[in-house]
Amino acid sequence: MASSTAILVALVALSHCFAAIPLAAATSFNVVNSCGGSQNIVVRENPGPSIGTSGFTLAPGESRSLSPPDLWGGNIGTGTPGLLAEFTINSNSNNDFYDISAVDGFFIGTGMSITGSGRGLTCRAEASTCPPENTNGNVCTSPNRDDPNSQYAQNVRASCPDAYSWSGDTKTFATGTGGTFTITFCP
Repeated sequence: MASSTAILVALVALSHCFAAIPLAAATSFNVVNSCGGSQNIVVRENPGPSIGTSGFTLAPGESRSLSPPDLWGGNIGTGTPGLLAEFTINSNSNNDFYDISAVDGFFIGTGMSITGSGRGLTCRAEASTCPPENTNGNVCTSPNRDDPNSQYAQNVRASCPDAYSWSGDTKTFATGTGGTFTITFCP
């Protein structure tokens, strides 16, 4: 039978081993409406852990915090075809991946920014970004999300260089897990 001193020494040594394992801090989102009117925020999730909401409405000047679990993937936007803030949280070596997508279209005059511990991204979707044939009221839609050479994709690249302009775009950014991403509509 081992002595209590030997057991205590073993437990202390074991606790030092676990103390050396770094734990990732939790990532959070702060969703902000800087637009002149209310915004219906839509949250779409990939299969896997849930953030706990499919959407909410923000009045002008309002914000809401969200706490995505590890391995969460999905997007936050203002509906189809609005700009999307796309994320994958703590999926690879304690990294969060993020981007802005304008692949399907956008609401003219809204815009979006993502700021946090990594590179800040911004897209201000103005009427001049949208080819006239793709405009329907305040909505601009991509005629072909898979065509990098469409006039739509070219215009988005020119006016929103931080955003995906077509489905094969590769403007994904990464930062360490544990920061707060602020997603601002109408920055």
